[in-house]
Amino acid sequence: MKGERLFPSRLAAGLVLSWIGIVAVRALVPDPLFWTALHASLQAGFLLLAAFGLGVICLAPFPKLSNDRWEGLFFRATAGLGAVALLTLGIGWAGLLREEILWPLLAGLAVWGGRRIWLDRILQAAVRSARSRRYSFLEVVLLGSAAAAMGLYFLTALAPPTFFDSMVYHLALPDRFARAGRIAVDPDFAFSYFPMNMEMLYTLGRVLFTGHQVLNLLNFSVGILLLLGTACLGRRIGDSRTGLLAAAVLALTPCLGLLAVVPKNDLALALFELAAFIAWCRWFLDGDRSALLPAGIFAGFACGTKYAGIYFLVALGLATAVLALRRGGLKRLPVFQSIFLAGILALAIFSPWWGRNLVLTGNPVYPTLQGLFPSGEHLNRQGNRISIEKGGRTDLGGLLRAPWDMTFHPAEFRFFSQIGPFYLALLLPLIYSSRLRREIPLILFTALFAFLFWWVTRPNTRYLLGILALLAAGSAGVLLRLPARNRAWGAVLGGFLILLVPLNLVTYLSVERVLFDSLGLVLGTGEDRNTYLARRLDYYPAARFINDSLPGDARILMVGETRTYYIDREVRVSSAHNRSLAVRWAEEGKNARGFLEILRREGITHLLVNRREGKRLAAGYAYFNFPDRESRAAFATVMREETCPVYSGSEVSILTLGPCVQAARSGEHP
Repeated sequence: MKGERLFPSRLAAGLVLSWIGIVAVRALVPDPLFWTALHASLQAGFLLLAAFGLGVICLAPFPKLSNDRWEGLFFRATAGLGAVALLTLGIGWAGLLREEILWPLLAGLAVWGGRRIWLDRILQAAVRSARSRRYSFLEVVLLGSAAAAMGLYFLTALAPPTFFDSMVYHLALPDRFARAGRIAVDPDFAFSYFPMNMEMLYTLGRVLFTGHQVLNLLNFSVGILLLLGTACLGRRIGDSRTGLLAAAVLALTPCLGLLAVVPKNDLALALFELAAFIAWCRWFLDGDRSALLPAGIFAGFACGTKYAGIYFLVALGLATAVLALRRGGLKRLPVFQSIFLAGILALAIFSPWWGRNLVLTGNPVYPTLQGLFPSGEHLNRQGNRISIEKGGRTDLGGLLRAPWDMTFHPAEFRFFSQIGPFYLALLLPLIYSSRLRREIPLILFTALFAFLFWWVTRPNTRYLLGILALLAAGSAGVLLRLPARNRAWGAVLGGFLILLVPLNLVTYLSVERVLFDSLGLVLGTGEDRNTYLARRLDYYPAARFINDSLPGDARILMVGETRTYYIDREVRVSSAHNRSLAVRWAEEGKNARGFLEILRREGITHLLVNRREGKRLAAGYAYFNFPDRESRAAFATVMREETCPVYSGSEVSILTLGPCVQAARSGEHP
């Protein structure tokens, strides 16, 4: 339409009035948290708007995907995030991660997206629809609790990140990429070979903005889009009420809340999987052939976010094949051809990541499946062997008991595994209601196959978040349809779920207190930022010393420490799955003099030594495996005689290369 070529006047007016309000309120409300949240939200919103603009361009050949306003918004935003990730990867490979290149590009995409988002009309339609309906007590409780939970998640997301994986990988690598101005693999850091679509978005935010909040809120925004997609799937199963209830069920899942406040990549994986599933439904169930290619594209984005996306792609294909055989046997041959086509397209979208690894290591999924592929023989010849711990289980009893154990013994399934009893309570009614809607059998079969792959590979509950989104949508359909079919059972199930709501919220708060304990910080009722970080991260005081006291050209070797986030100097670091660089160089040097020469040749000026973390890494990994006594002696001699402490904490020290005569005489050397 002609009007679609113009910037929405109401949206433009809303932005202008918002800025006027900001200027007016700032003089009256000098709240640091308020301005921090507002500033970071606007920055994350800019990145999302730019992604939406690119998504509009990418999905232009598939206009039917935007027939429904909500699904159109969801598909375009999701496609834009995946496309921006690959665009950032290409720019980073070219060594052009610079503000003067990225700002004009993203500003143009943001303007393009702003002209077509029509968010004001979508929200107005949603408000009118909400006002025109009467909601049951169950819906009021679930929707109100979900809104309160999202507010709690938002506050927690404003805290500085402290989770181990983020410090090592999810934020640390983007930080290194942004400071270097380019993206490259590090042979000494196994994580740099993983697919990193979400980390590319973090890299983009890190280049353009300062501070951690924009990265946290970028991850939080992916969670919002995941809820939007869950609502879209719920609307397919039922109506708008079903969609809202589906989003509420997922929002009240502690696992989602914990992942929404930690900058990782699991939310992005679930988002791309959900988008692939909804597009797949449009093709397989609605007969919209134009939706097949977008489904493959979204599946490729999922694979490029985490290797676990491959399991979802295979599970979805198997589920479709089973349903096709049930319906028409061999007459459904075109369906199998389409499944194969979508899989090839997904691999093509995934190819920048697996192709890079194939060229560099001979293994497209390096550093996993090292027994199946050559797995970087040239790296192994350099002594840089990778030790990726094996996961997965094959016991049938444990498989049958897994839903119960996931609900009541989540610690067995590693971090962020708390899903609460919602899904266990709704699973049997969902299976019973499989004939109510045609989407539910596809949900159940996809969940079943994905669950089996998950069990025999790496049973970490957070890898199933995309499946939980599918089950939440199906469960919402059950919750609204069951009372009409059996009022007594509907009342019992609804009352049980209402009792579970506070349990899920308490579960989130208890886990948040153990893992982060940040609400006092963000609400201004506890310690300040530096005190909080020093309490949660034993290496943070040393990182502050490095940033404040060491010269800008300092080059630091991490010894017994793999976390580098919050350090603003060049570092040489090994992942826990690699042997420590200090060990490798001590082996190559053969003696103390040779080891010292290698350190100087590599430009190392300082060493950060974490004794507590080093003991943990030595106990659980091959990080400190010295091959012989000579290399161990070379390492010990250099550390004792050729370094001088410039900073000493309880467990963490910073050493500079060069003998320290006075400290050695007095026995003060660490």
